[in-house]
Amino acid sequence: MKNATQKLNEMIAAKELEKAKAEEMIRQNVNNIAESINPINIIKNSISDFFSSKNIVNKIVGVAVVAGSGYFLKKIIEKNSSSIFNKITSMLIEIGVINYIKNNKEEIKTAGLKIIDKIFDFKISENQSEVK
Repeated sequence: MKNATQKLNEMIAAKELEKAKAEEMIRQNVNNIAESINPINIIKNSISDFFSSKNIVNKIVGVAVVAGSGYFLKKIIEKNSSSIFNKITSMLIEIGVINYIKNNKEEIKTAGLKIIDKIFDFKISENQSEVK
Protein backbone atom coordinates (compact mmCIF):
# COMPACT_ATOMS: atom_id res chain seq x y z
CA MET A 1 0.00 0.00 0.00
CA LYS A 2 2.83 2.43 0.65
CA ASN A 3 3.93 2.06 -2.93
CA ALA A 4 0.51 3.05 -4.26
CA THR A 5 0.24 5.89 -1.73
CA GLN A 6 3.69 7.09 -2.67
CA LYS A 7 2.81 7.06 -6.37
CA LEU A 8 -0.44 8.91 -5.64
CA ASN A 9 1.44 11.58 -3.64
CA GLU A 10 3.97 11.96 -6.46
CA MET A 11 1.15 12.34 -8.99
CA ILE A 12 -0.54 14.94 -6.76
CA ALA A 13 2.75 16.86 -6.41
CA ALA A 14 3.26 16.77 -10.19
CA LYS A 15 -0.28 18.05 -10.80
CA GLU A 16 0.20 20.82 -8.22
CA LEU A 17 3.40 21.83 -9.99
CA GLU A 18 1.54 21.90 -13.34
CA LYS A 19 -1.21 23.96 -11.70
CA ALA A 20 1.34 26.46 -10.32
CA LYS A 21 2.98 26.82 -13.76
CA ALA A 22 -0.43 27.29 -15.43
CA GLU A 23 -1.41 29.93 -12.85
CA GLU A 24 1.85 31.78 -13.45
CA MET A 25 1.27 31.74 -17.21
CA ILE A 26 -2.27 33.06 -16.67
CA ARG A 27 -0.92 35.87 -14.43
CA GLN A 28 1.62 36.81 -17.09
CA ASN A 29 -1.05 36.81 -19.81
CA VAL A 30 -3.36 38.97 -17.68
CA ASN A 31 -0.51 41.42 -17.01
CA ASN A 32 0.33 41.56 -20.73
CA ILE A 33 -3.32 42.17 -21.62
CA ALA A 34 -3.67 44.85 -18.94
CA GLU A 35 -0.53 46.55 -20.21
CA SER A 36 -1.65 46.37 -23.84
CA ILE A 37 -5.04 48.00 -23.12
CA ASN A 38 -3.51 50.81 -21.11
CA PRO A 39 -4.51 54.01 -23.00
CA ILE A 40 -1.00 55.43 -22.95
CA ASN A 41 0.40 52.23 -24.44
CA ILE A 42 -2.35 52.12 -27.08
CA ILE A 43 -1.51 55.67 -28.17
CA LYS A 44 2.24 55.02 -28.06
CA ASN A 45 1.91 51.83 -30.11
CA SER A 46 -0.42 53.49 -32.62
CA ILE A 47 1.99 56.36 -33.17
CA SER A 48 4.91 53.97 -33.41
CA ASP A 49 3.04 51.79 -35.93
CA PHE A 50 2.03 54.86 -37.95
CA PHE A 51 5.55 56.21 -38.23
CA SER A 52 7.10 52.79 -38.79
CA SER A 53 5.20 52.53 -42.08
CA LYS A 54 7.71 53.92 -44.56
CA ASN A 55 5.09 54.58 -47.27
CA ILE A 56 3.17 56.92 -44.99
CA VAL A 57 6.32 58.75 -43.95
CA ASN A 58 7.37 59.05 -47.61
CA LYS A 59 4.01 60.48 -48.64
CA ILE A 60 3.89 62.91 -45.72
CA VAL A 61 7.37 64.17 -46.56
CA GLY A 62 6.47 64.55 -50.23
CA VAL A 63 3.25 66.46 -49.56
CA ALA A 64 4.87 68.62 -46.89
CA VAL A 65 7.79 69.58 -49.10
CA VAL A 66 5.66 70.45 -52.12
CA ALA A 67 2.90 72.27 -50.27
CA GLY A 68 5.09 73.93 -47.68
CA SER A 69 7.79 75.24 -49.95
CA GLY A 70 5.41 76.80 -52.43
CA TYR A 71 3.30 78.37 -49.70
CA PHE A 72 6.22 79.79 -47.72
CA LEU A 73 7.95 81.12 -50.83
CA LYS A 74 4.73 82.84 -51.85
CA LYS A 75 4.39 84.41 -48.38
CA ILE A 76 7.99 85.60 -48.41
CA ILE A 77 7.60 87.30 -51.77
CA GLU A 78 4.09 88.58 -51.24
CA LYS A 79 4.65 89.74 -47.63
CA ASN A 80 1.98 92.29 -46.76
CA SER A 81 1.86 93.91 -50.16
CA SER A 82 -1.48 94.71 -51.69
CA SER A 83 0.05 95.26 -55.13
CA ILE A 84 -1.53 93.09 -57.80
CA PHE A 85 1.86 92.76 -59.49
CA ASN A 86 3.43 91.25 -56.34
CA LYS A 87 0.50 88.86 -55.91
CA ILE A 88 0.70 87.67 -59.52
CA THR A 89 4.47 87.34 -59.31
CA SER A 90 4.26 85.36 -56.09
CA MET A 91 1.60 83.08 -57.60
CA LEU A 92 3.78 82.42 -60.66
CA ILE A 93 6.82 81.75 -58.48
CA GLU A 94 4.76 79.41 -56.32
CA ILE A 95 3.65 77.47 -59.41
CA GLY A 96 7.23 77.37 -60.68
CA VAL A 97 8.57 76.09 -57.38
CA ILE A 98 5.86 73.43 -57.17
CA ASN A 99 6.65 72.28 -60.72
CA TYR A 100 10.38 72.22 -59.95
CA ILE A 101 9.75 70.16 -56.85
CA LYS A 102 7.46 67.78 -58.71
CA ASN A 103 10.09 67.29 -61.42
CA ASN A 104 12.93 66.74 -58.92
CA LYS A 105 10.97 65.03 -56.19
CA GLU A 106 13.36 62.10 -55.75
CA GLU A 107 16.36 64.27 -54.87
CA ILE A 108 14.31 66.54 -52.63
CA LYS A 109 12.53 63.61 -51.01
CA THR A 110 15.80 61.82 -50.34
CA ALA A 111 17.12 64.93 -48.59
CA GLY A 112 13.86 65.28 -46.63
CA LEU A 113 13.93 61.62 -45.61
CA LYS A 114 17.51 61.99 -44.40
CA ILE A 115 16.39 64.88 -42.22
CA ILE A 116 13.40 62.89 -40.94
CA ASP A 117 15.70 59.92 -40.38
CA LYS A 118 17.98 62.02 -38.21
CA ILE A 119 15.07 63.57 -36.30
CA PHE A 120 13.10 60.37 -35.63
CA ASP A 121 16.00 57.89 -35.87
CA PHE A 122 14.33 55.90 -38.67
CA LYS A 123 16.21 53.56 -40.93
CA ILE A 124 14.75 54.27 -44.36
CA SER A 125 16.21 52.38 -47.27
CA GLU A 126 16.54 53.76 -50.79
CA ASN A 127 14.12 51.11 -52.13
CA GLN A 128 11.29 52.40 -49.99
CA SER A 129 11.74 56.07 -50.90
CA GLU A 130 9.72 56.05 -54.13
CA VAL A 131 6.72 58.35 -54.37
CA LYS A 132 3.78 56.89 -56.21
